[in-house]
Amino acid sequence: MSADLLNHNVSGTYVSTVSETQGPGAIGGIRTMLQGVVAWGRELLMIGFVFAGIVCLGSGMTQSTDSESPVAASSTSESGVIRLFPMESEDAVWIVRAHGPIRLVAISSGEVLRSFDISSRCYPTFTASPDGETYLSVSELGNNSVLYRSIGEANALNLRDTFGSQWPADFSFAPDNEKLLITMSSGEVIERSLDDISCPQGGNLSESALLAKYSPDGSRIVIAGTDGSLTILDAKTKACLRHEICVTDRAISLAWSQRNTVAAGYLNGTVVCLSEDASQLPVKEKIAQDQICSLAFSPDGSVIAAGGFDKNCQLLNADTLAQIRVLKGHTGAVRQVCFVNNGERLLTGGLDGSIKVWGASGSTPIYELN
Repeated sequence: MSADLLNHNVSGTYVSTVSETQGPGAIGGIRTMLQGVVAWGRELLMIGFVFAGIVCLGSGMTQSTDSESPVAASSTSESGVIRLFPMESEDAVWIVRAHGPIRLVAISSGEVLRSFDISSRCYPTFTASPDGETYLSVSELGNNSVLYRSIGEANALNLRDTFGSQWPADFSFAPDNEKLLITMSSGEVIERSLDDISCPQGGNLSESALLAKYSPDGSRIVIAGTDGSLTILDAKTKACLRHEICVTDRAISLAWSQRNTVAAGYLNGTVVCLSEDASQLPVKEKIAQDQICSLAFSPDGSVIAAGGFDKNCQLLNADTLAQIRVLKGHTGAVRQVCFVNNGERLLTGGLDGSIKVWGASGSTPIYELN
């Protein structure tokens, strides 16, 4: 009988390769040997499981719980401060936290003057108009925006119908409360009238922007690009007045001075100051090892407050970016900074939930605004 016929049946299906001359004893020996191999393999597998468990246990026991790690430091508490909007006319500040109602709080006494809810959760895109009476916020789904003409009266706008699959990533109100800059998730920057946000006011101002902001007098617009560039435009004609790439990283904070000088804070801890005057060189300084979350100019434009992911706020000379002093005390990233009381006080809001009030001198807070 041929070997091929011993190995296959007539339909071609594989069968035993043991020849007919091998008796039951040979087959039993092979079966016993295979059972031994299987048992030996199971023992090795169990040993492997035990060893892996010991390794995992040891790893868990030695894993660092240091709060300085990026993941721990970046976590936001339910009361983490997202936005601060000072209302100089009322000596008060609007406080937007990661969760809960938005409150207007008196800076001197801490008394809650006004309070309202816009949704179950507020996001960093929440923006208030200069007069404090109009508000915009992206909803939790990311494709809706709520426009508040006054507290308690809301006009919901479905921006999915207006802008398609993109959604607003940042807002900036014009000082006259008539126009709005919207930076879309796609990188486009568009300008809209507050009377009808769905109606276009012209073409896109940028195709690759991260942030856009009006100057205090509304005559200029600065756009921070994804390539690290800063572009200053004439707000009326949209003509480009200056375009510079000072840092090859992403800007995550912008601020204008009353002198129409713009400051930008970058992910790598660099701050850049830029004037529309091309004859003046940009001023650049790396002031931290991590991102600059928020910037603010003093009313006279001489000092810049820079809140950082390193939990500190640095005061800088606006002309040279030289450090004046460092304000320490937050246990989370300093997400917001703003000058109040004509520059006599500085507020810093952290992701730890605290809002500290600092004086014109000294490196310890005067009190906390809770």
